[in-house]
Amino acid sequence: MKKMLALLFTLGLVSSLAGGALAALEHPEIAFCTGEPGAIFNTLGEAMVSVLKKEIPGRKFAVVTTSGSNINCKQVGMANREIGFTQEETLRMAIKGGNRKAGFDASLPNIRVVSRLHSHFIHVMVRNDAGIKNLSDLKGKKIALGPAGSGSAAVVGSLLESAGFTSKDLSGTSYSPVAGYASKLQSKQLDAAIVVQGLQSQLVAKALASGAVLLPVTPEASQNMAATNDSYHPNSIPKGTYPGQDQDVPTMATSIFLITHAGVDNQIVYSITKTLYSEGMANAHPLLKQLSLQKAAQNPPVALHPGAERFYKEKGVIK
Repeated sequence: MKKMLALLFTLGLVSSLAGGALAALEHPEIAFCTGEPGAIFNTLGEAMVSVLKKEIPGRKFAVVTTSGSNINCKQVGMANREIGFTQEETLRMAIKGGNRKAGFDASLPNIRVVSRLHSHFIHVMVRNDAGIKNLSDLKGKKIALGPAGSGSAAVVGSLLESAGFTSKDLSGTSYSPVAGYASKLQSKQLDAAIVVQGLQSQLVAKALASGAVLLPVTPEASQNMAATNDSYHPNSIPKGTYPGQDQDVPTMATSIFLITHAGVDNQIVYSITKTLYSEGMANAHPLLKQLSLQKAAQNPPVALHPGAERFYKEKGVIK
């Protein structure tokens, strides 16, 4: 199964990186790598950029749509772009290097952390009429794993591996943009779709409204997943997060980081970090209300950018 996941993931990533490289030929002063249209990274990035444009006059900001964490780390780490979102596991892989299947043959030592943001949760969405009651029932089903080459797809692969799936169990899996998952579940083109999103995801809410339900991640799969990678930790999607969700749903979560590279000007990163923890930013998107200044610089996987570090020292968060 590992070989199959590696091959599928690598093929998807090569395609994503090729597109990203072409798009990077011309970009504004501060290009913000987000995610695919309609996904959390993209909507969150649009909300943040709208505030940054108002609060930091004289600087150009632009949202760049991508396939997600992997391409964001690659583009920012190679200084093709200035800032972006990434999941913790992907960030660790990018810094370490030596991971060909994830597209990080060599390490990207120039990546710097701006802030730890919030958590993303694995959402396992299944059709309520597909006869799927637990993870093992997913074997042989038509499952969407997320966009090709995305950090989410890597997380989903780790989940299925932790649940004991083999290559023959994945014959019906596919990589595709998340925007159409709700309609594909409703029309029975998919039996299940697994995404890694922030809470109160519009995508998930739409899928549940169309008749899908959230499947819990089993304790065994959670333990296996956490044992192999400390970027994941057991958590739950609290009841009431989505319409009709009347109980907590056990799952796994990972931290999301805002990253930049060492070559970005200290003053602009300081200004971005300061704006990130402003009242205007908190009101721009529901997820931005979850940001914690106390956790922002807590145990980053890679060094903080000096501009961000300056802000946190001024606030007394770090010494």
